[in-house]
Amino acid sequence: MPRALRGRVILGPLLLAFALLAIPGPAVRAATPTPIVTLPGETYAAIVVDLDGGGSAEIVRIRDAVSGSQLETWRLAGGTWRIAGSLPIFRRALDGVLVPVEPRRDPMALLAVRDRRGVRPLLVASFVASDGRQCCTSGWWYDERGAGGPHLVPAFGLPDAFQQAYLLDTDADGVDELATFEVDQAGTLTTLSLLRQRGDRWDRAGPDVRLPEANWGGVVGESDGVPGDEVVTIADGARAMLRVGTDAGGRMLVEHASTAVLAGADRSFFPSVVSAGRIFGNDVSETMAVRWPRHGSVSVAGSVANSAGGWLAGLGSDGSRLLSVGSDPNDEWGARARLLDADLRPLTGNQTVASPLAAILDFTREGVAAIDLPYPWSGPVAGGLGVGGNAVVLNGHLITTGPGDDLRMRAIAALAGAYPVGTAGDDASWIVLSNSGYPPPREASLRVQPGTRTWLAPTDAILNPRPDDLATVGDPLAVTTLPDGTLAMGDNGFDVVVTAPTDSRIILIVDARLRTDVRAAGRTSTIHVAPQELSGSRTFWAALLVTTPIGTATTATWEAHVLRDPPTLTAAATTEALRFGATVSGSVSRAATVAVDGVPATINRDGTFRVTVAASPWPRDVLVTATDAVGHRTVTALTVIGLVDYRWLPWPLLVVAATTLVGLGLYVLAPRLRREERSLTGTIGAFEELDETSGGPWTATLAGDASPDERPSD
Repeated sequence: MPRALRGRVILGPLLLAFALLAIPGPAVRAATPTPIVTLPGETYAAIVVDLDGGGSAEIVRIRDAVSGSQLETWRLAGGTWRIAGSLPIFRRALDGVLVPVEPRRDPMALLAVRDRRGVRPLLVASFVASDGRQCCTSGWWYDERGAGGPHLVPAFGLPDAFQQAYLLDTDADGVDELATFEVDQAGTLTTLSLLRQRGDRWDRAGPDVRLPEANWGGVVGESDGVPGDEVVTIADGARAMLRVGTDAGGRMLVEHASTAVLAGADRSFFPSVVSAGRIFGNDVSETMAVRWPRHGSVSVAGSVANSAGGWLAGLGSDGSRLLSVGSDPNDEWGARARLLDADLRPLTGNQTVASPLAAILDFTREGVAAIDLPYPWSGPVAGGLGVGGNAVVLNGHLITTGPGDDLRMRAIAALAGAYPVGTAGDDASWIVLSNSGYPPPREASLRVQPGTRTWLAPTDAILNPRPDDLATVGDPLAVTTLPDGTLAMGDNGFDVVVTAPTDSRIILIVDARLRTDVRAAGRTSTIHVAPQELSGSRTFWAALLVTTPIGTATTATWEAHVLRDPPTLTAAATTEALRFGATVSGSVSRAATVAVDGVPATINRDGTFRVTVAASPWPRDVLVTATDAVGHRTVTALTVIGLVDYRWLPWPLLVVAATTLVGLGLYVLAPRLRREERSLTGTIGAFEELDETSGGPWTATLAGDASPDERPSD
């Protein structure tokens, strides 16, 4: 081949190879979890409200600061969340000096109040006097658009401290009133006040009302068939209801009614939803719709059997549909839901919803009450996570109603440890989450609460979690998995690799006790799993829960056996009759393998085994070796023999029996001695047997030609 041609032949494949290398392969996309915005510091109260009327809701929150508490506004601008305003919160002490409000001592709350101008934030705080007593309660409007920047405008000041407050529109004029309740040490409501707006100030709508004993939290809605809201609470040990509203003249109206006609004298009725002129609630075994007309008596409009642990929530654009949620009799951790109308007629059948934490709850059954698990959030969601109308989240499912009164249910992020505060930003594109629930924006609870973490996530990430937003738990490392799925290991336990978005919460529970609770610092985290106590070989149970910032939940559970002692082994050998073989059988402790005469044995689920080995007619030794997953060994030596195992015969008895039989045989078969004379002939001579009884001597006669020399001597 010419040299030039050889060069082209060599150069051609090289150019083709370089061309192929230049073609880009499939792109390897790095994991990109949904971006999360975490607000700095701890949050003590937060609401979502459209402050400027621009159609994009902002976040108003109370946070801790070096010099006390601070009120902040967060606004979405250019796709980025930024602080739009901030100011410290002060109160005037008894001596007239302004002092910072301490969030860890002075309970505060935020309310989204409707007035003639729209919705405005109202800051409410209850202060502690120098003697440690909660002495008074004050309220301020938060105005971020003032000439001097964000500031507080005084709204009211009460000489007494209230702990519970509800916003309600008693006269249906679009302007809210405020019902406040004092709460005693036992947690019961004791004194009621009703405040009405007068411009920027609030005035009492009437004298305070002392409530009957044993009142608990209230429910707000239209309960009497007259436009306007009321607050309904239980009273007299849940044997009565108390209703607070206003009459036609705007004066406070308080009504009291016994519920004995509803539930019987020995049963209690607990209101939970008020809408469309009905009070809906549960007693021990029934869900009831109650009519209570103004100045009238109570009566049952409808009832339906309920299940233990049931609760109710309003659905539909006007709340006229009721979602009834109860426990699932076939699933300890699950729930079932159905849609009811205002008279509690079922509109749909029961739909079951399993708990996303069912696996881990089974492993923590005994100690679950003592473990701060991030449970999935369940309950009503204002705005329905941006889908519009009222909605309910239940066990990681968003439940809404369709146009035909059907129940629509879609899986979303479980919201495990992520409590929804509200939707914010343009078109509710973001959701505000917290690791501890706040009261609804129209309800305030003035009690000192620990600070919480607050963060924002795209609403679409909650409704449609992407694979990158989910956590995965790898298989245990450096362990042996037994056929039944149990893990076997030594003293050191095992490691698992968790892949999850940064700041995910990783919780490890071992034997129903919290062992690890950490935040993921990066994309991958290695978690070590080991028993709490090491005392000999033992079985332990471990469960891992990973919750991501958007609230997805991933669980993994293991049953593991720690091997610290050699395996327990029992074995025996039996001869197979008339065959050159023997059977070796026995049992071994779990997490161990067995070899008989060097051959692996099959171990049954109950730990027993059975192996046939070769055996000769003479004894030989066979070794049975049990080895566990970490190398501990137990060895037993057995002697086997084939055909017949004569080693176990009763040899002493057999010898005695054989001797006896031989003796008897000799006795029977041996000839009797004859008395007659017998002669014996031979080449030398003949002997005559004489009767010795004759007393004569023995004589012998030589026969034939015996010579004298051959004759016997005397």
